[in-house]
Amino acid sequence: LVSNPILHPGVIAKAEVLKSYQYDTSLTCTEDLELWTRLAADNKKLAILSEPLLIYRLHDKQITSTILKIIVLVQFLFYRRDLQVKKVGLIMGSDSDLPIVNKALNVLKEFGIPYEVHIYSAHRTPQQVDSFVSSAMDNGFGVIIAFAGMAAHLAGAVAARTTLPVIGVPCKSTNLDGLDALLSTVQMPSGIPVATVAIDGGANAGILAAQIIATSDIELSQKIKQKRIDDANKVLKKDAELTKGL
Repeated sequence: LVSNPILHPGVIAKAEVLKSYQYDTSLTCTEDLELWTRLAADNKKLAILSEPLLIYRLHDKQITSTILKIIVLVQFLFYRRDLQVKKVGLIMGSDSDLPIVNKALNVLKEFGIPYEVHIYSAHRTPQQVDSFVSSAMDNGFGVIIAFAGMAAHLAGAVAARTTLPVIGVPCKSTNLDGLDALLSTVQMPSGIPVATVAIDGGANAGILAAQIIATSDIELSQKIKQKRIDDANKVLKKDAELTKGL
């Protein structure tokens, strides 16, 4: 995977990768397109210092600098923001939690945030939980939301397997009105935090996930700010109608 060497001439490849190719570690991308071509041919993944990260895969080992330039320019012209935005992973312990999950999904859809939804139980399908969560960061996720009722161990199990932010949503069940789920989600041991929202608080979980993603996305941040303004205006409109009616 190679980042854009044409549009970001100041980008410097990671030193250890360059050293393995016997190149000057201060070399910038535009100073040697042959290097980038070789790195691409070997499928090297580079940590680079630029935004946005326009990423593409090159398989042809005989690719020329001219073709490389064309690929970069074409990608720039047809660049899509959703290729960069971090995804949100949503995991529910049971399909009975789906109505609460839908509250979060509605928020993510409103803001145009990509997501992936699964039904995984921390107790019944621990291997699937571990497989999904442990690879989530490499698969482009920026935050995980876990929904569960009763013992509600799901959020804690997820948080134990990743350093990504984890949001826990305790879901109400027929017993104890969700208090059991709330306590088991929020009372995490030191070092393994779970950001717990209210019982059945799917909407706030979606908003919190959006705010986390927005720390590295200016466009999304502006959308969230505008929603705050719109929500405030709705309250003020109702206040004005009430005053007028009295």
